[in-house]
Amino acid sequence: MPTVAVVLGVAFVTGSLLYGDSVRAAVNRARSNSQPDASVSITADPAAPHRLDDTLLRRLRALPSAAAARGVVEGRSLLVGSDGTLVGDLNQAAGVNYVPDGGGKDVRYPLAEGRGPRGAAEIAVDRRTGRAGRVPGRRPGAHRRGRHGP
Repeated sequence: MPTVAVVLGVAFVTGSLLYGDSVRAAVNRARSNSQPDASVSITADPAAPHRLDDTLLRRLRALPSAAAARGVVEGRSLLVGSDGTLVGDLNQAAGVNYVPDGGGKDVRYPLAEGRGPRGAAEIAVDRRTGRAGRVPGRRPGAHRRGRHGP
């Protein structure tokens, strides 16, 4: 019995380590695929008092070896349907900024149809969410920081 216990213990620890490594690799692969044109990523440390802002972005763009720099904002974003209810799964309510290149496209988000947003009053949504929130003659609203607007 002690031999079986040791073998099972070693097997469980080995399995846990392998599972952790595979999850970590999958997350890194997904992160790389979501930013295909990024060579370096700078993220804010929540414990540090420094902020990532436009001043830092301008400094990064001015570096002699930098081809380009893009500021990316990610967070929770909710879409409000024309009937005033939230559209989609709240657990998957994610929003990101659309940063077009010189050709007007963001390589992170290839669009199936139409064009990307051109200002603060425009948004782009995936097809499934768009169908769920569409009511003829009405526009969906974006709910951000406790405010509701077009």
